[in-house]
Amino acid sequence: KVRELISRLHLRHSIAIIGAGPTGLAAAYQLRRLGYWVEIFEAEKRPGGMLSYGIPAYRLSKNILREEIKNNILSLMGIKISLGVKVDHSLCVDLLKRFDVVLMAVGSQRSRKLYIKGEDGNLQVVSGLEFLRKINLGEKPDIGEIVAVVGGGNTAIDAGRMAKKSGAKQVSIIYRRREKNMPAFKSEIEAAKQEGINI
Repeated sequence: KVRELISRLHLRHSIAIIGAGPTGLAAAYQLRRLGYWVEIFEAEKRPGGMLSYGIPAYRLSKNILREEIKNNILSLMGIKISLGVKVDHSLCVDLLKRFDVVLMAVGSQRSRKLYIKGEDGNLQVVSGLEFLRKINLGEKPDIGEIVAVVGGGNTAIDAGRMAKKSGAKQVSIIYRRREKNMPAFKSEIEAAKQEGINI
């Protein structure tokens, strides 16, 4: 997608990127290397997107991530970042007037729903991504002693492991297929089992 954008730029030189997750940061880096001036707008207080808010620190050090982003991307002259800026309709119109190109890199930080009764608004039902986000923000969600995690991907494994590390006495990961069909990394599944998580 970045190559496609570059091929359309021609003589244009100022680019706004909405979102400072992996896509937005990678695009900013590559576009700046090609000589374009870039400004990133991020709704959160720190860049990184799912790297910052979705992956637990035991798998990705937040200090290393912060230093990598700061030293290898944001340190480039010609890249500016504005944090805590939520792009609404009026700001989007303003960006379209001020910049030659606006790249939408807002990510995909929404969990799939189970579509079960009482899912919405039920404090006992929390999405894996939202749970991991709270943990990464330093919050300590009240999860109780018994936790069930529905899913078989890395988010499910991360949520289960973090629930255990957060004080849950019994954690079960429930997946609709066999363990060999789980899309999570095999090393993560084994680590979860070693930590006493039922699969």
